[in-house]
Amino acid sequence: MGISYKPSIIVKDDTDVIIDGTDIIEDVSYDSETGTLTFSAAHFTQFDIDDNVYVDDSNESEVQDGTEANPFLTIEEGINAVPNDGTVHVASGTYTENLDISKNLTLLGDVGDTSAGPAEGAPIIRDNSGCDSRIISIEANDISIKGFVLDGDGCSKPIIRIDEEVSGVKISDNEIKNGRKGVDLSPYSDDNTVTNNII
Repeated sequence: MGISYKPSIIVKDDTDVIIDGTDIIEDVSYDSETGTLTFSAAHFTQFDIDDNVYVDDSNESEVQDGTEANPFLTIEEGINAVPNDGTVHVASGTYTENLDISKNLTLLGDVGDTSAGPAEGAPIIRDNSGCDSRIISIEANDISIKGFVLDGDGCSKPIIRIDEEVSGVKISDNEIKNGRKGVDLSPYSDDNTVTNNII
C-alpha cells in the first residue's frame, strides 16, 4: 500500500485547547504498512492522532479525504486509510463492495437501540463480486463489525468468513441475510463473539 493516507493531527495548546496547527506541524507523511506517522513541528507541541475515518457514499464534494467533513465514498478506501485500532464510521447508504479486512479495526455503521440488529436506515453492504466472494473476509485479530445490513444477494457463499487462527473478532448488531451462511467460523479460530444480530 505504501504511503496512502495522512491521518489528521489534533494540535493542542498548553491548556489542552485545540488550536490550528497549520503553521506548527509540517511535512506530514503516513506509512500505512507500518503505521508510522512522521512530521516536523515548529516547537514542542501537545498532539493527538485522530484514528477515525469517515465514509459516506452521498459525498458530492470534490474532496474525499476520509475526514468527517470530506468522507471517502467507499468502505474499502476507509479500511485502507484507517490506522490500526482505528474506527471506520460508515454513513447510511448502499455500498456494493466485498471487503477483505487484514488489520485490527472497528467498522461502525448504526447499531440503533439495544434490540437485535442494526438501526433502521443502517448502511447496507451488498455483493459486488458476482457471487465469487464473501461480503466480508476477516483476516486479522481484534476486528469489530457492528451496525450494518449485510446482504449476500442470494449468493451461495457465507456473508462473513473469519479466517483460521483469527481471534478477538466481534460481530454485533447487524442484519445478515441472503447468503448460504451468516458467519463462517474457520477451524482454529477462537475467542470470537457473534451477538445481537438478526441472521
